[in-house]
Amino acid sequence: MPLRALFNPSLYGGLNVTTARVYLNVSAPAASRGSRSSKRAHSTAASAPAPSWSWSSPTSTSPAHTCCPHHKPFNADHTYWRHHSPRLHSSLLENPAIIDKFHEIEQLYRGNVEYVRRMGKDSPGLLEGLAFQGQRPPFMILDCSDSRVNEQGIFGAEPGTMFTAGNIANMFDEADVSSNSVLTYAVTTLKVKHVVVMGHYGCGGVAASMAPLPRGYRERYLSPASLYSSPASSSASPSLSLSLSPTFDDPPDLAVQRWIAPIRYLYETSGRWEIRNHREKIRAILEDGDGWGTVKEEDVAKALMGPPGEEGEVRGVKGLHLHDPAFRALVEENVKANVWRLTRSLVIREHHTAYASSLASPEHLQPLYVHGWVYDLETGVVTDMNVSAGPPGWVPPPGGVQGGSRHGSVGSG
Repeated sequence: MPLRALFNPSLYGGLNVTTARVYLNVSAPAASRGSRSSKRAHSTAASAPAPSWSWSSPTSTSPAHTCCPHHKPFNADHTYWRHHSPRLHSSLLENPAIIDKFHEIEQLYRGNVEYVRRMGKDSPGLLEGLAFQGQRPPFMILDCSDSRVNEQGIFGAEPGTMFTAGNIANMFDEADVSSNSVLTYAVTTLKVKHVVVMGHYGCGGVAASMAPLPRGYRERYLSPASLYSSPASSSASPSLSLSLSPTFDDPPDLAVQRWIAPIRYLYETSGRWEIRNHREKIRAILEDGDGWGTVKEEDVAKALMGPPGEEGEVRGVKGLHLHDPAFRALVEENVKANVWRLTRSLVIREHHTAYASSLASPEHLQPLYVHGWVYDLETGVVTDMNVSAGPPGWVPPPGGVQGGSRHGSVGSG
């Protein structure tokens, strides 16, 4: 189905797409409405007359072709829709329905039309070249799935520049098939030169790791085996090994809690003063109360995840906000920890070994570097955490790979 077909005005007979509604005149037998058997209901509905439906609009109509920026009217899809007219499931026959016109998809389609126009004007031939010649991106970016983080937009990069992998809180685990397969493909097949872990301030996954778990939750659902290896631990912790297959008895957030368990471990063990102060404050409130009485872990978690900067039901506990020192510090430490895990992965170590061996040959391999950056949602600035690592013997330049002070902004001189 073409994308534009989801909101094709030719369906509406020229009606205004924002106001057209479909009303069902259901004449199915009563037995089909009350039946609980899907097979029986299906056979009954199949033998019954098809429900009639019609479009109506409470407002004035407009030409079909004005919905989206097209040179040709959408009636070109008339043949498609004639063969794909709405088919209503029997479960929808009990009540009248209003069909969603997917206005948000219309906006995506408009954006796609503009993207094609802009690429044809500003970068003619680029898309065709990438399509037929393949990709050779110099960067692999491991970042957060947060909708506010847009890699190409942040760096003003053209298609073909970055091979991206996103997940909650930009985590890497060598035992996770998805994470490791992306890294393996980027390094061994695409031959990227830089692997970048890019976190961002205000990360929801990091915030969730700072909220206390309900009493007994950790003992029942989380174990040390669910923690990733971490440089903050005195001994290497096993990688994620618990089955993520949910059961009916599992809490709905278990998959997320298992995924962010390494960040929670980092929060509970970090010696960085901002994180330590926050941790000790929360622990004191849980042990001694907030001055009004005893406090449950759930109450503290609700307050921390509440409106930013506002005090909730627990006295002295405010919702985490973008500028909270502990929140920002944990985002940074999580980036550093994931850089540490990447540099110790088998894929990276094997590449470094192969690179060192190739130096004696006329055609040596390209070196591989791992970096840690943080993106500021508020300002749009990307900051280097100065934890870059490369082949054995490589020493980062003073001030980091981008120069400057302790935390140099990426792209600065």
